[in-house]
Amino acid sequence: MLEYLRIRNFAIIEDAELELGPGLTVITGETGAGKSVLVGALTGLRGARLTRELVRDGAERAVLEAVLSRDSFGDLSADPKDGVGTRGDGDDEPGASGPESPSGLAVGGAAEADEDGVAVSRTLSAGGRSRQRLDGELVPVRRLAELVGPRLDISGQHEGQTLTDPSTHLALLDSSGVSGKALEACRGAVEKLRSTAVRLSQIGLDERERAARLDLLSFQLAELDAVRPEPGEHAELERVRRRLASATELETAARAALSLLYEDEGSAVERLGRCERLLSEAASMDPSLEQMPGRLVEARALCDDLARDLLSYAESLEGDPARLEEVQSRLSELDRLGRKHGVGVDELFDLQRRMAAEVEDLRCADQRIEELREELERARTAAAEAARRLTTARRRAATRLSKAVEANLARLGMDKARFLVRVEPRQTRKGDAPEWIFDGRRLGPRGWDRVELLVAPNPGEDPLPLARTASGGELSRLMLAIKLVLAHRDRVQTYVFDEVDAGIGGVTADTVGQALAEVARHRQVICITHLPGIAAFGDHHLRVSKSSAGGRTRASIHALSDSERIEELARMMGGARVTRATRTAAAELLAEAKKRCTGS
Repeated sequence: MLEYLRIRNFAIIEDAELELGPGLTVITGETGAGKSVLVGALTGLRGARLTRELVRDGAERAVLEAVLSRDSFGDLSADPKDGVGTRGDGDDEPGASGPESPSGLAVGGAAEADEDGVAVSRTLSAGGRSRQRLDGELVPVRRLAELVGPRLDISGQHEGQTLTDPSTHLALLDSSGVSGKALEACRGAVEKLRSTAVRLSQIGLDERERAARLDLLSFQLAELDAVRPEPGEHAELERVRRRLASATELETAARAALSLLYEDEGSAVERLGRCERLLSEAASMDPSLEQMPGRLVEARALCDDLARDLLSYAESLEGDPARLEEVQSRLSELDRLGRKHGVGVDELFDLQRRMAAEVEDLRCADQRIEELREELERARTAAAEAARRLTTARRRAATRLSKAVEANLARLGMDKARFLVRVEPRQTRKGDAPEWIFDGRRLGPRGWDRVELLVAPNPGEDPLPLARTASGGELSRLMLAIKLVLAHRDRVQTYVFDEVDAGIGGVTADTVGQALAEVARHRQVICITHLPGIAAFGDHHLRVSKSSAGGRTRASIHALSDSERIEELARMMGGARVTRATRTAAAELLAEAKKRCTGS
């Protein structure tokens, strides 16, 4: 969820700061006031291209800052394809050269990180140079798009919006009801195929290359065997090192605490004893105090136990330079091997096992090549079967999704529109390794399917890709129709709808408002609208206004109170002239929307 947003020197917005909550937030304002600039800022935060023209005239830079709820992110250092799964059409398969390589950029842990949310910022200089930070760490814009983009859906005519990007469509279909077991079965079967292909490629060398590889691995393995790294060893050694290196300071602290607690004149135990005697005497005069002396006896007993433990701890501490040197030497050796092999020290144990397996394969290469070829064929058969089952599941889900979305489109004023989810094989590419090709289809961890959403807004038209056929308003309503189906299980946390009211009014506007409120029960929704019938359904209401001073134009954003909402809705209903009648109508509109949302 988007919890906080600040925009500085971005287009006509000089400085705007917003606290955002769950439910439906509506944004209103006169045409040209700057509402689209707000959406542009959000697209920038999700990784869209920013140009220097967006920096406010006279400013050195534009700054976009946001805080998103941390619970939607999980491990920031993980490959987003392994987590969110909202992007990609399956093109993340292992390539011809061997295993997949992770995205490799770890973020988080910076001093600026917020304990409750993930801080995202983007700075655009007047020269057009962009810098992005995630929890205080500099990241490429691609990483911002991978991590923030899938959690912030935007519809309308803005660069970087989600629905027109075909790379998101496969995950969208999967989230509509494709079995998680089918997805995991395919991923597992493909991983087995990948690992078998890698092992075969490692030993499937000519005799000279094989001998050279065996010599290198044998040398590296002997070095690891001599050190014998153990899982978790580095952390334990580091703990021992810190204790040995600080033995004198630790003993001093323990004995000082012991003196204050137990040994010194006027120690804590002595003072507790005095308190016990005083309250025992007082309790004889006032029975309401009779429980307190007993509690002080318990406190003294706890202090006695703590004093004994502190004494034992202080006497156990002993500087041991030889042991400290031994531990530091071991840590240095583990660190050296980790740097040499390009892995974390806790991964050395697994690396040792993998090297041992490869050495064994190389020593018995002829036999192992034949065995691995047979294993590869079995893995191909299993992967193909898993991919076929996944395709069948996706085609069934595509039919269900198409029908459900078309029903919602009719409800939202697009009753003549046709919606199609096309599932087709992914084509092969030059350089694909043979093990990934199945009758002209290219297999990956998500199967061999390519998914694209198509729509024909009007009768007599052939369904076409969304980017080629749908207007901004149609895209917004299309996304709303899809999210009505997916909202309760979609991983996206925030939906932003722009132009959702384009070309509609009356009953349809009322229906769209109620639909937005329905989606907002499951996800945070932000909607820009010009229609009071939609704005009335908001849980929160922001107004964007524009003013001029000193020859400069600036936009401001203001959260409206209940009375201000009535005034704004009256303005939307009656134009520049707000009357008692329009205010009354606005109040009735708000009351009716609230009644319909609560069902009361």
